[in-house]
Parts: sequence; structure tokens; C-alpha cells
Amino acid sequence: MPLVIVQPARNPEARRNYARTVDNPVSLAATADYLIAEDQQELTRLHPAGTVPLWGTTAGERGQLKTRWERMGSGDTILFTGAGEVFKVARVTHTFRSPDLANTLWEPKITANGHSASWEYMYAFNQPMDLAIPYTRIQEALGDLPFPTREFSVLSTAQSERILAYLQESAQEPPLPPTPASSRQMTWTSEEFDRAYLAKRRTEQAYLRQFLLTGGSGQCALCARSFSKEFLIAAHIKKRSLCDDEEKADIPAVAMLACKFGCDELFERGMIVVAPDGHITKTKKLSDLEAGQYFTEHLSGRSVSNWHQRIDSHKYFIAHREHWR
Repeated sequence: MPLVIVQPARNPEARRNYARTVDNPVSLAATADYLIAEDQQELTRLHPAGTVPLWGTTAGERGQLKTRWERMGSGDTILFTGAGEVFKVARVTHTFRSPDLANTLWEPKITANGHSASWEYMYAFNQPMDLAIPYTRIQEALGDLPFPTREFSVLSTAQSERILAYLQESAQEPPLPPTPASSRQMTWTSEEFDRAYLAKRRTEQAYLRQFLLTGGSGQCALCARSFSKEFLIAAHIKKRSLCDDEEKADIPAVAMLACKFGCDELFERGMIVVAPDGHITKTKKLSDLEAGQYFTEHLSGRSVSNWHQRIDSHKYFIAHREHWR
């Protein structure tokens, strides 16, 4: 059963920390020297855009916060709280411990007894969504159950069930974490929308964008230019209609960001493909003069961004190339 985490984040110290590692997600290149290989690999798999929002807690005076942190897991819902309301919501993607990384990101906490405590019990999550839910509304959903807001808390199953039900009913629940199971669930939901003749695959597109974009902007995987999110498409590398269910669910590998200013269109039409070494090459389909000029200006001589870190994506680029050649 997914749980709900209550994370106060509006006192001056928390605001500073939030600005450092949530408003400005942390580069995965900066975490590599501080994490064990398994944690770094997991964050890279779950956050292929290359940046990740991070938060942490201390152990607590009696170890109580560490005990709560140990109950957390991927898929849990985080409520960021303060000033009488829930103002952000997100889902946990990974938990890990790293005092060294924590100390590079945030100033240690000075405890009531004068000790210095690291925010070493850390967790990663997808980009938070804006909310404005008064504590009174959450308390109404909880009924006779308490709603702790003074410090980091992991709620009970009963508390979590009521809050999650409220978020779902009010359409305020955050996107699912990027796991194969959740990706399949979102894909199947999209197929149901297709059959009902609603906006085709818009649910899945929103999910892909939420996963690939870690803020208001991102980088095109092909031309490597940065754009605001409204100018980027969450594109399938292998043509979606040719993917089986497992491939559709393989979001970290099968999807990439492509800009609307030419790259997505050329890639979708098979006018460009990716060579085995990652270089972007044109095909015979690229006969239009203006499209050819775009290729020359923005793609000629380029490789796919982070090609050597996209090992799991290579097979999808191969499938795309073979489909169009």
C-alpha cells in the first residue's frame, strides 16, 4: 500500500533547501562521486533527463525521523506543507542514504542540543505539482485520524488511504512513478481513451512529459538546444504503433525529448535516423530544401545527447533506423 509523506517546507531553512534542490533539480553528474553505484544507476534510470529533485531528513533527536524514513518506498506520495496548506505534491522514485552528498547540497541542521546533523536520509521524486489545499480540507478527509504537520512524518496505512482517496477524487494526485508497472497502467489508460475517441494518447503524453521534464524547460535529445516545455515533445524513439506492451512501458529507454522546431518532425517522418555510433544522419526522405537546411544548421555532425549513457535506448534507435531504411 503506498503511503503519504508529510514534509513541512515553508520555514526559512526549508525554503532555502527547497530552492536549492527542488526548484533547481540536482544534476546527476554532480551526484556520481557521492553515491554507491546501485543508487546512481537507479537515479539515472528513473530520471533520464539528467536532473532530479532531492530532499532529505536528519535522523532526529531520538532516531525517530530515520525510523520513519525507513518506511518510505517508491510510489509513496509526498505532501509539501506549510502556512496552513499543502502547496506541492509529488511521488517518491527512490530512497538512499548519503551524508556526503547531503552536506554538499544543504547546510547541516543544528539540533536543540547543539549538535550538527546531516540531512543524510534522502529521497528522490518526480517534479512536484502545484496545489493549494487547506489543512482543514485534509482533516475533513481524515475524519477522526490526526494530520501531523510539525515535522517530517510517514502516515499510517489508514491515514494514507483517506488522503489518497481524496486526492484521486479531486483529480489532484501526482503522476505515477516511472516503473514498468506504472508505465503499463498509464499506457493502458491511454488506449482506453483512444477507444473512446477522446484526445488520442494525451494522458500518456502528459505522463511522458512529466517523467522526462524536470521543470519548466528541457533539452532536445537531437539538436541539444534548450527550450521551454511547451516547445518540446515527449517522443517515442521506436514508433509507438510498433512497440509491444513491454516496450511501451520501458519509458526511461523508449522515450526522449524532441523539439517542435524541426527535430521531432524530421525524426517522426524518418528523414533523420541515428547511426550505430550515435551520430544523426539524414535519409533519402530528406529532400525538402528547407528541411535540409535545418539539418545542416542544427543536426549535421551531431550525436544524440548523452549517447553513451543511453545504452538501453540503443535498440530503439536501431528499430527506428531499420523501419525507415
